[in-house]
Amino acid sequence: FFFLILLMECLHCNKRVGKVDMNKHVRTRHDVSTRDNSEFEKSVVIVEDEEYPVWVKGHIYRCEHCTIEANSLQSIEKHIYNLHVMKDEDKRYRKMMRMDEKKQKHQYCDICWLFFPAGSEDLLREHKEYDYDHQKKLKYEEGTGCDICRT
Repeated sequence: FFFLILLMECLHCNKRVGKVDMNKHVRTRHDVSTRDNSEFEKSVVIVEDEEYPVWVKGHIYRCEHCTIEANSLQSIEKHIYNLHVMKDEDKRYRKMMRMDEKKQKHQYCDICWLFFPAGSEDLLREHKEYDYDHQKKLKYEEGTGCDICRT
């Protein structure tokens, strides 16, 4: 059987979510209209020289834009920056940089896109020699299927 999972991009956070799960995602991550903030005080945090509203009760900080709660001022500032301030291009760049850092720390199979722990040259060698999927992907001819996943 062949299953096609349709992914959609959330308008609030740009996360790719299955079409069937989008309503649940929006309700649990972004619908703050039903949240009871009566025990919280409204405040603001400054991120990148801009004020962002938050709800505060002791050491609990609630983001006003989504359903995230943080246990420290630094955490809520980091959350707001990463999810509500940072541009998509910057997020993609950071993700690429993290991937490059991970590649430097680990053994990497560029055919299967798999990582192996640092110092595990034997595991990588065994993977390349004996793994059925690796052997199959190694024989893949460009243009005969999906050139990204080699199937």
